[in-house]
Amino acid sequence: MDALSWRWCLYAGIPIAVTALIGAAALVHDTPVRTPARLDALGLLLGSVGLAALVYGFRQAEPRGWTDLLVVVLLVGGLALLLVFAWWQTSTTSPLLPPYVFQDRNRVGSCLALTFIGMGMFVQHLVLTRYLQFALSYTPFQIGVALLPMAGAVVIASTQVSARLYRRLAPRGIIVPGLVLVAIGLALLTGLDAHSAYATQVLPGTLLIGFGLGLAFMPLFATATGGISPQDSGGTAAMVSMAQQSGGWAASPLFGGILASAVAARLDHTSGAPEGFTKAAEQGVLFGQQKLPAALSGVVRETDRAVLGGYSVILWWAVGLTLLAGLLAGLLVTVKAPSGDPGSR
Repeated sequence: MDALSWRWCLYAGIPIAVTALIGAAALVHDTPVRTPARLDALGLLLGSVGLAALVYGFRQAEPRGWTDLLVVVLLVGGLALLLVFAWWQTSTTSPLLPPYVFQDRNRVGSCLALTFIGMGMFVQHLVLTRYLQFALSYTPFQIGVALLPMAGAVVIASTQVSARLYRRLAPRGIIVPGLVLVAIGLALLTGLDAHSAYATQVLPGTLLIGFGLGLAFMPLFATATGGISPQDSGGTAAMVSMAQQSGGWAASPLFGGILASAVAARLDHTSGAPEGFTKAAEQGVLFGQQKLPAALSGVVRETDRAVLGGYSVILWWAVGLTLLAGLLAGLLVTVKAPSGDPGSR
């Protein structure tokens, strides 16, 4: 598996897409709507270009810096286009996102929670992939296998627990406990050190994170997409997906910078490091398992301690963001259990 290039990863989505296509064709039975949706070409163009500019701007912010002219133009231009998109949606007769979509506090609360969860999950992914690779010397294939239990916990919690509770409890009664579990799992990962074992320190945290996400995601997505007219479902689903993904877009340069600053601050008084050593450390690279000269053992210990300290800093940020997501869900998602009164919000 390790002999394959990264391009093979792009083929992984093909069997998933084919499975989804077959399942949708066999199981989803649509009924015709009386007022079919019309294409909002201008809205589609404004929204797509605005989002593309923001994404590319965030991607360029880490290597170029937030004050770089290209980054500023992309971020400001993308935001301006999205503001024009929002105005257009209130002016056109066939909007992608009608105003009523944004007037539901439950939907707004769910989307805000998904955004902050996305930021926290980027941090978790950033730390775990680097830790497993550099501290435990896992290959890319082993890293994938090591993260499978977390994915399994998401599936089990969402299909066997959250889906069953959703008909009995108000959504926030499932979302908030789930996000508390995610925060606890992230907090466990802040204790990682150079000698942590996968089974005793990585696995418990990732299982809690996966189980908590599985609990929270199902009611969050159901609330965010509930009460939508059939002709508006596509635009709303895209908005919800964007809310989840936007957290990761913003987190990449933000927490990459926080990690670099935290590591650099801890290495202020460390001397004797080879050229490029500090730069690699600021990107989250650990050196303890690499075959370096014995003369550098002291520098390696100090550098790895600084990197692990940086991991802890950004993981605590992720804990805070996850708890903020839970707070927003608890305050804004006030819809009752579907079995109680489906129309009350």
